[in-house]
Amino acid sequence: MSGAFSLPANAQHYYFDDALQVSPLVVHAAAYSFGMKGKTAVSDRLCIGAIALATDELLVQGLKHVVDERRPDDSDLNSFPSGHSARAFCGASLLFHEYKNDNMWVACSGYALATLTGVLRVCHDRHYTHDVLAGAAIGMASTEFAYWIFPKLKQSRSNKNQGPKYKTTLIPTPYYIYKGAGMSLAINF
Repeated sequence: MSGAFSLPANAQHYYFDDALQVSPLVVHAAAYSFGMKGKTAVSDRLCIGAIALATDELLVQGLKHVVDERRPDDSDLNSFPSGHSARAFCGASLLFHEYKNDNMWVACSGYALATLTGVLRVCHDRHYTHDVLAGAAIGMASTEFAYWIFPKLKQSRSNKNQGPKYKTTLIPTPYYIYKGAGMSLAINF
């Protein structure tokens, strides 16, 4: 769906929205770094975030492979839903849940950044509007699911350990794969 907001054909392949998709998570980390407490303990917050982002990614990638919708720029069949929008709105929802009682401006800033991410995906002819809206819904629903399921998982885990209270353990593991690197995070709670 190209239109009035399309970029010229000679525009660079790297787009600002590729980085912007994680900006709500960056704001989340910055808010904590500047002393904002948030709603939950840091270890719980990391677990909730991991559950939300994993759920988000599973839903997005699963739908992309089932739907096979061609992108507006004809580059591939991964248009529906928008993964960038899903990640951005997932991060925005996490930010909102944690900081809405401390500072509503910080809490809502993630939604502004996520909306900009979605708009840019359409402007860059990478997605149709319905792809972005579906991605936004998946991102927000993934966060709601994480905040709903985490207390249940935590409670079932504490019921198994009738002794002293358990401790959440985070194990970051960097990896390198041909032409790419990343970080995996194992969480024991």
